[in-house]
Amino acid sequence: MAGLGKQGAARRGGGQLSVLLPVSLPSDKQTQTGANGGTLPLAQESHGSMSVNNVPLPEGHVEHNVESSSTRRKRGPTRNIALAKKKQAGEKLNVEMPEELGRIVGLECQPLITELGCIVRKHAPLQVTKWAKIDKADRESLLQMAKESFNLHDGQVKDITFAQMNTQYRNHRHKLHKNYFLPHPTTEVAMQHPPPGVPQEDWNYLCSYFSSDEFKKRSAQNARNRAMQNTPHVTGTKSFARMGVEMTAQTGEVLGPIELYRITHYSNKKHSWEQMVELQSHPVGENEAPVCEEEICSEVLGHKSGYIRGRGHGPKPNRSLSKHHDKSELEAANKRANELEEKLNAQQKDMEVIKATQKATNEILQALMEQMQGATQNATNEILQALMKQMQDERHMSAHAIAPALDPLSW
Repeated sequence: MAGLGKQGAARRGGGQLSVLLPVSLPSDKQTQTGANGGTLPLAQESHGSMSVNNVPLPEGHVEHNVESSSTRRKRGPTRNIALAKKKQAGEKLNVEMPEELGRIVGLECQPLITELGCIVRKHAPLQVTKWAKIDKADRESLLQMAKESFNLHDGQVKDITFAQMNTQYRNHRHKLHKNYFLPHPTTEVAMQHPPPGVPQEDWNYLCSYFSSDEFKKRSAQNARNRAMQNTPHVTGTKSFARMGVEMTAQTGEVLGPIELYRITHYSNKKHSWEQMVELQSHPVGENEAPVCEEEICSEVLGHKSGYIRGRGHGPKPNRSLSKHHDKSELEAANKRANELEEKLNAQQKDMEVIKATQKATNEILQALMEQMQGATQNATNEILQALMKQMQDERHMSAHAIAPALDPLSW
């Protein structure tokens, strides 16, 4: 039991030991490997203090980073102890993965989900930008680890298992970013404090990636997408498919999409469920086919291709229904395109009329200017001619007045 306690402490490397197990205290000479590769006395972890069932530590022990007694103790990483006991008994568990649901469901689903999370945290490569960039051989290796404890077959089950691993891989990296990168002032400082269980070279890569423009841009886009979800689900980490299966097992009745939406998304403010119920209660004519619940959900919540509103990422819409929606969207898009084209043609005609009017106006103005210039020139010429004539007349008059004075005979 002491060995199990030591292994759990070494795996964490930080925080307090949250599983209360009876252990024997080690001697001062026993050591363990710390988070940064050094050796520390087992009772002196690199972060936090060790206390099991309130057993006092040896005298002379110096605690590092002792938390206040008022600080709430946090839960450590899941170790899936329940599955470990069944593995010791040589049992392999069967898990339901219905193709129409596309998710892990059933009584034994939680041990598998927990085990996949443990496998991803311990063994999935971190020096990639996302799950899809992990080599196929590495993903197959992770799947083989899960097959050691569960009866997992190829095909649809494999795809569903990888989808679950993808989700937990994103969650793991999100926690590393939130809890171990963001609290530090700079990337360089963050690199000096790798999380427990994360090799230094992997942490250096993650810190560099978390600081990159690519990650910041993707993170900002994800935040905007998240903000657009105006009706979040209210059932925690359980998938909607799993919630539906569990409710069916309790009530004996299969839940339809509308009732499942009420359980997983009900809000007193949005009233989406009430709108669905109202549409569902509308009478149907004799020659009309009843509207299915999926169509009602799509009408109230909005259609999204390849996705059933309110059902999560597992179930896929009926192909005929999806084709119907796609056809309707195509027709609506064509209608909008035709309307825009008509508006554009009308605007072009208006522009042509405006251009013609402007041209005629310019021609009239040009003619007026030419006419005014001509009239001005004629008036100017007439004035000049009158002045010249006046000047000539004055000269003649002056000449006649001077001539007798100059004639000697007139003296």
